[in-house]
Amino acid sequence: KSGGATPFPPFLEVHSDFTDAYKDALVRSLSTGREQTPTFGIFEQLQGEGVTAEELSGSRVVVVHAWRNVAEAPLRDCPLALCDGRSVGAEELIRERVSGLERYRAMHRPAHRWYWFP
Repeated sequence: KSGGATPFPPFLEVHSDFTDAYKDALVRSLSTGREQTPTFGIFEQLQGEGVTAEELSGSRVVVVHAWRNVAEAPLRDCPLALCDGRSVGAEELIRERVSGLERYRAMHRPAHRWYWFP
């Protein structure tokens, strides 16, 4: 257990680490044999399983994020907050690239529906 020590502070803006372009980047990675976007080990796993670009192109890709708290303090100070994607319009999303990963940042709108833990 880290005791809360982490090089990554809580991220204080609404964002999604993946866009609709992520699958295409994975397909390009398999086509070229070189990672085209940060894949967090998925590229190597697909290669190891023998998945081809053609197979992946014809498949559905689902990305599931897992989150855990590293200590009590961040949880009290910065609880995990999730916005219901059905309450976010496409016009509210700002596409950006951070550390090579294309992601969305969301503009604030009072109609967003929020859930948080704890």
